[in-house]
Amino acid sequence: MGSDFDHESAIAIAELLAPDRLDIAASVRAAPTGDDASAVLSERLQDAELLTYFDWASRPADCREWMQDLRSYPSAMSWDWWQDFLEEVDGLDPGETNERFLERAGDACLSAGTALITIDSGSDGGDFGFTPASNVQRVVAIPNLHVVKTGWQDSKSGHSADIREWARQNAHKVTEPSS
Repeated sequence: MGSDFDHESAIAIAELLAPDRLDIAASVRAAPTGDDASAVLSERLQDAELLTYFDWASRPADCREWMQDLRSYPSAMSWDWWQDFLEEVDGLDPGETNERFLERAGDACLSAGTALITIDSGSDGGDFGFTPASNVQRVVAIPNLHVVKTGWQDSKSGHSADIREWARQNAHKVTEPSS
């Protein structure tokens, strides 16, 4: 993962995404450095099927399948945009295709009361997972963790303010998915 990854961020991410798995947070806490904590976090959350990794060269169909395999996948998420998306990105380079895929998937998640999140590792790929949209305020308070939605790549420096504003305007619409 990226250099100088914040150790406390890794612990906070583990506690947020796996609150019922205290062993994951303990493993992250025991890592000697932030970068080690980041690697342990990624490995343990992937093993728990709470995160999936893909990079900018991954095919959107594979990314979709990997996301759907996660334990935290929101069953209420709609893919009614999928066919239009495939036509829209036909002929685009993989990086642009995946950026558009993530934005559309992130928007669909938020509409379903779930946030698509990514851990910023400083690489050409990332770990992706889900958390209830009611956690958005907690997500934006954690360095290295981002909510994925339209415009998220363009506004990383202002990302927290953008997402906080979204949460403020939409908090009344967010419902927790039923289990």
